[in-house]
Formats: sequence, structure tokens, C-alpha cells
Amino acid sequence: MKSPKNYYFFLTLVFAAFLESTIWPIHLVFLLLVIWAFLRSPGEILVTAFFSGLVLDFLTGTTLGVRSLSFLLVLAVIIFLRFRFFPKTLSFTKVLPFIVLFVFFGSIFLSILVNWAESGKLSLFFLWSKAVWEVVLTIVFYPIFEFLSIWWEKREDPQLQLKV
Repeated sequence: MKSPKNYYFFLTLVFAAFLESTIWPIHLVFLLLVIWAFLRSPGEILVTAFFSGLVLDFLTGTTLGVRSLSFLLVLAVIIFLRFRFFPKTLSFTKVLPFIVLFVFFGSIFLSILVNWAESGKLSLFFLWSKAVWEVVLTIVFYPIFEFLSIWWEKREDPQLQLKV
């Protein structure tokens, strides 16, 4: 993690992990990681996914490494598909439907894996409703993170700064 932007994002992930482990049973950390996977390099996102999974496992009191492994598996597939099929210059409107699909199916996979590892029980209604809420949150959060990412890159790039 080189720039302060990455530290701010990691602090956002820790805050999302606190929310997810206490009052909001939606995969907020996973949602933010999927969005970030379309905006950053693969090395950064995989390292961040591993450590945020450990933090989330620690906060929820589950077996350490279950969420880290789940995040790494799903994000490795997403990163592979991103670099295979999507150029970096795609616009928001062209990328968002695919991000929504990744979040929806990734959320279902993550819910099945984590719930099975924790208790062996699974509610189909809970699974689908959780995935739908995460899709709605993705549609809300992605433009915000894309705007912040572009704004921060312009802020850090000396050629793009205005000279007074």
C-alpha cells in the first residue's frame, strides 16, 4: 500500500467490518472489495482482501481464515475475468452490470461457504434477500468510489495539477 488512498480504503474496510460484524448482516467488506477490484491493481486488492478477511473473522468470532479464503477465491476469479474481458478504459455504465453480477453470485457463494462453515444451516430466503441488498448497495457505492479514485489520482498526479 503506497499511497494514503489505500490507507483510507483500508480504514473504510475496517469500519465496514465493524458494521458487518455488529449490526448489519450484509457482506459490506466483500462488496467494497469487488468495487475496488475494478479500480485498483490485483496485487493490492488480494493483499487487502486477505487482511480484511482476517479482521472480519476476528470480529465475528468465526474460524480464522474462512472469509479470507472465500474473498481470495472469489476475487481471484473476478480479477481474472476483469483482465481477460474488460479494458481499463471502460465507462461506468458498461462495467456496472458485470459488477452487479459478480456481487450477486459472489454474495451467494460467500453466504453458502461462510454459513456452512459456521453452522451448517442455510436459509434460502435470507441468501437471496442478502444478495439483492448487496446489489442495490453496489449500484449506490460504485459511482462514489469511482469518483473518489479518479479525484485522488488527479490530486496525486503533478501533471494534472493546476499551476498558480
